[in-house]
Amino acid sequence: MKTGEARNTFAIIKKEEDVKTLTNNVLKNTFVLEIINPFPGYYYGGVKNKSDKPGTIFLVLKQTPSTEFFYRALTNAKKYCNFELNAVMSELKINNQTFSAIRVKNIADYNSIIEIQEIFAAEGFVYAKPKRVETKAFIKVFKFINLSIKEDVYHNLDDEHFVFFPIEKEVNWKLFEKTTLKIKNSVGSLKFDVALAVFFRKGYLEDAVRVYCKDFTDEQVQKIRKMYLNELKHY
Repeated sequence: MKTGEARNTFAIIKKEEDVKTLTNNVLKNTFVLEIINPFPGYYYGGVKNKSDKPGTIFLVLKQTPSTEFFYRALTNAKKYCNFELNAVMSELKINNQTFSAIRVKNIADYNSIIEIQEIFAAEGFVYAKPKRVETKAFIKVFKFINLSIKEDVYHNLDDEHFVFFPIEKEVNWKLFEKTTLKIKNSVGSLKFDVALAVFFRKGYLEDAVRVYCKDFTDEQVQKIRKMYLNELKHY
């Protein structure tokens, strides 16, 4: 893709995460999950969320809404919500079961979760019955991203800690994990977390790797990019 900007690019981000059911500060008889060790590739053992502020949560739904229904509801909710509502649709696969969920980030405190649930319930969403879960989930997040494109690397204009680079074809998660482990064993102390991404372009899909790191340089990103491209070309 040419150098420039790609505004409001629709993307799917795919990643495996540790999740756990929230049992407090949620509406009765609803299913809410929280990521408990975000960005483990960067933080290694993971970073626990502070007790007064949730990390990323998922409001698990009884049924999968249409894209139009979700965005109309979100647009309407933002008109009367008195705080920033950072929500997108997602899908979680847990123990061979697939769940649709609203992913919510940047929540002020745990006491705000019920209010957020009530907002979406008022817009017509019905929540799934609760399940006790503490395991890994394969997660797909469906979102729009603003990108700055330079030298085959896409910088996320919404969050400077994320960059992407395109790869030639789709890669399954197990192969991607294997490749990532091999690369991490070769880069020494360089810390980063990765996910798979798919960008929706006019007339085609573009597969990519998403990299999270708070202190990378352009040279380090290019090093990681070249290593992934070299490893993945063998498959």
